[in-house]
This record gives sequence, structure tokens and C-alpha cells, in this order.
Amino acid sequence: MLRLRFIALFVFLGQIGVSQTKKVNLKIEGFPKQFKYTTQFPDSSSANKELKNQIDFLKLKGYFNIELTDYHFNNETLSAQIITGKLYKGIYLENGNIPPDLIYQLGLKEQLRKEKPLELKGFQRFYSDILAYYENNGYPFASLYLDSLQAINDNFKAKIFIQPNKNIFIDTLRLVGSVKVSNNFINSYLGLKNGQNYNEEKIRNIDKRLRDLSFVSVPKTAEVVFNGERASINLFLDKQNANQFDGIIGFLPNSQTGKLQITGDFKLNLKNALKSGETIDFNYRGLPSQSQELALKLAYPYIFKSQLGVSGDFQLFKRDSSFLNLNTKLGFDYNFTTTQKLSFYIENFNGNQVATDNASISTIPNFANIKSIFYGISGSYIKLDNKITPLKGYDLTLQAAAGSRKINPSENFKPEDFFESKSSQQFKLQADLKYYLKTGSRSVIYIHNYSAILTGKNLFENEAFRIGGAKTLRGFDEQSLNVNSFAIQTLEFRYLIEQNSYINIFYDQSYISQQFVNKNATDYPLGVGVGITFQTKVGIASLSYALGKQKNNPLDLQKGKIHFGIVSYF
Repeated sequence: MLRLRFIALFVFLGQIGVSQTKKVNLKIEGFPKQFKYTTQFPDSSSANKELKNQIDFLKLKGYFNIELTDYHFNNETLSAQIITGKLYKGIYLENGNIPPDLIYQLGLKEQLRKEKPLELKGFQRFYSDILAYYENNGYPFASLYLDSLQAINDNFKAKIFIQPNKNIFIDTLRLVGSVKVSNNFINSYLGLKNGQNYNEEKIRNIDKRLRDLSFVSVPKTAEVVFNGERASINLFLDKQNANQFDGIIGFLPNSQTGKLQITGDFKLNLKNALKSGETIDFNYRGLPSQSQELALKLAYPYIFKSQLGVSGDFQLFKRDSSFLNLNTKLGFDYNFTTTQKLSFYIENFNGNQVATDNASISTIPNFANIKSIFYGISGSYIKLDNKITPLKGYDLTLQAAAGSRKINPSENFKPEDFFESKSSQQFKLQADLKYYLKTGSRSVIYIHNYSAILTGKNLFENEAFRIGGAKTLRGFDEQSLNVNSFAIQTLEFRYLIEQNSYINIFYDQSYISQQFVNKNATDYPLGVGVGITFQTKVGIASLSYALGKQKNNPLDLQKGKIHFGIVSYF
């Protein structure tokens, strides 16, 4: 009886070890020249795995008679000799010992039809799906082999068998390097916990996942050390500067007096300060007309060693002597990865009328005492090639919330005198998409869409969105436009001078709607300008000049906005 095995190298693996200080070379004699394989590895385990994978690869290409005639390890080189044999076009495949329930579960029943030979692509899918299932469920050294082989012209007939070999469990994850982070965070983030079945897919993605963490660098590929039925994983992690200080100073003429006024935006963002992968964010903004904003955010991932995290937001905004808003949010996050997150949140809004805005008791004021509560869901997905100065990729955030709003009386305003009810339902939607398109070796097109809508009866201006300024609609005073819905489209061209340095020209086009109790208007404000961003010893500095146009007013060079900012990582 002919018998052909998909070689399992775990016995040999145990003989030569799995972790070495020198790099290991792989040399395969008789390997077809039209195919390529990796020749250098960090350890002998990886070289062995590549040899097994390449033999399996050639079988999937139709070399069913392939033989491994010799292999030996000498002078940091793993040498192997193979004979490929005849190349076949298809295979009549029969099940040997693979559980029928597994074949049905993986949707592979059709691959075992006997009427006609299975094409190599179909065989490749059958093989890879079966093997992946075992490798991801505790059997990294599982192998498939063909038995009862029979050549039929250019096709082959065979039975396929699975040999699971040892059941391997994750033992420990060892952190090697200068970074200070808790093992619980790393275990939860990678989805690898002590005592669970070995999962080849998760192991393969370790380095990619770790590089997504902004506060670590990965100087060396992770190593897997097998000892009997246990697998230990060495993770090489060094600290990387990810804490961020961001300061922006704006110089702009007062829209009413024409005098020069200065605004400021200062942000401190801390990553992994508590050694648990958390993010702490502090933001203070000094705005025109003695307006101020204070925002605090905390995101703590993987509580109770699970994929769940918790986040909290606190925001205080004061508009001169008109109103004071307090906004708090508590979120529960499910972290798929550091770049993919789904959140459910509760948001409380308290708007307080500070001044009477010259309204008499017989009129409705622009601002009111309001209390709202929203229940919402949000999702975010980030795929960027560089977190600091992206050249390609996208950053998407979506939010949807529903809630109730109550208007409370004030000194000069009784809502029951004007409205049927003091309470009403509200809905809020927000979308933020940033897209980076690399158009040349030094050129990037940046496209940004930022849109939102708040719906409900009898809206007041102090519960609205606030837009305008360097981070939303350039060419306008910071947060000077109160709107209940808006859409801002940005088109920006960047020419790279060097890494983290570029000159840019931008165009912001927006649509705004102001559907309030005392106002009903729409407009299409726009902003245009130029800027430069450059690397310095203390951080990344930026300088921009923007002009804004609203309603039918022409662009006015005397009303240009100048912003200077610097971002420092430590």
C-alpha cells in the first residue's frame, strides 16, 4: 500500500531546540526554482516550521509524490533534501479519519465528491481549513497525510488522514525589555492566557498586534519555546515615547471690534501611565470672548482580564456670560484590538443659562436651563500606516444616540408658557472619517468628512454643536458657530519635505443648519488656507493661515486666522 505523509517535524524540533541566540539558515535541495522560500530565521523552531510549510505547499501545488529524503542541523543551518516527483492536476479525495462533524462544520462536504477529481484549489482549501482548525485549537504540530494513493492518468486518488500529535497549552508570556506594563494587559490584549489551547493564528499575529500599541516598540520577533505539552512565549518590548503634549496658539481679529485677540488650545495625553494600557487625556481651551472649555477623558481597557473596558468623559464649557454647559459620559467598551472598538455609553448634559440675554419674560431666550440624557452606541476603526504623519489609510468613528430632554424654568423664562410639554425626545448622529491617499513618493491627499445632526423639538443654542476653528472649520473663530446639524468636507494636499514635515494647502467646505426656537437658517461656510508642519528638537511644529467665508460675504484678508501649534512626544 502506498502511503504519503505531510511531514510532521515536531520530533526533530524537540531534538534541536527552539530558541537560539544566533540566526538559523534554511537550505532545501531539490526545491522547484519557480517557487521561493524564506532562508533566515530567528530560531530553529521557525526554520523547522518553514520546512514543513514548504513541503505542504508543494503538495498543494500537485507534487503528491514528494519525499523528504534527508534533513540535518549543522553550523546554524538546517539542511533538507527533497524529491518532488510528478506534477498532478487533481485528486479524487476520500475521508480517512477526519471527524465528519468537523467537515460539515467547516463547509467542506462538497470537496469529497467521488464523481470527478477535485481541482488543486479545492484541495488547497480543504487542507488549509482542516489544518488551521487543529493549529488554532491546541495542536500546532498537527499534520495531514494521504494514504492508499493511486495514480489515474494526470490525477490522483487518495484518502486523507489527520494526525493531531501533542495537545499544547499556553504556559507563560514573558516580557523582555524596558517597557513597564502589566502581564494582565498583555494577556488580554493578545487574547493569550495561561492554560488555554495553543492558537497558531494568534501567535502569528503577536508582533503585528504589539506594533499597534503606541507606547511600545518591538525590537525582536516573539519567540515560542516548547517544553513537553507547554508553550512559553518570549515578548521583546521596549518603551516608546507616546505621551503627547499639544499646544496651539491662535491669532485672530475680534469679529466685532477688529482688535487682535489670542486663543489657546492645550492638550496632555498620557499612555500607559498606570502600566495597564490606559489613556488619560486633559484638554484646556481658551476661546474668544472670554469663553473657556475644559475636557477630561479616561479609557481603561481589559477590566477583569476580559475584552471589556470602561471610559469616562467630563466636559465643562463656558460661553462668556451667556451659558455654562456640563457634559459627562460613561462608556463600556469592547476592544477587538487597539484600532477597533465598539462602545455603549450613557451621556448626561446639563445646560445652564447664566445671563438673561436681554430677553423679557414674554419672549423665548436663545439659551435655557436644559437637562438631557442620551443612551448611545459608537464604533471606531483605524487603519493607518503611521500614527503621527499618516501617508495612507483611514480613521473612522460613528456614533448614534437617543434620549430625552427636559427644559427647566429660569428667572426670565417659564417653558410651560410657550410649549405644550417641557420634555421631549432627541436623537443624535455623528460621523467622522479621515482618509489619506498617497499619490506619489512625496505627495498625500487628505480627505476629511465630519458630520453630525441633533433632532428634537424646540432646540436651544446652548445644547447645539459648536464648530469653527483649527480643528473643524478653519478660517473661523474657535467654536463660534452654534448649529444643530452640519457637514464639513475637507480636501487637503500635502507635499512631504521629510518625515513629519510637509507643506499643505487646504479647502474646507461645510453645510450648516441652525434650527432653533429663535432662529431658522442654513448656510455654506468655507475656509481656505495654507500651512507648514516641520520637525524640531522639541516636537512637531505647525503654522497655518486661513480665510473664512460665510453667507454672501467675500473673503477678507484682514480677517485671516493664524494658528501656531506644537506637538511633543515624551
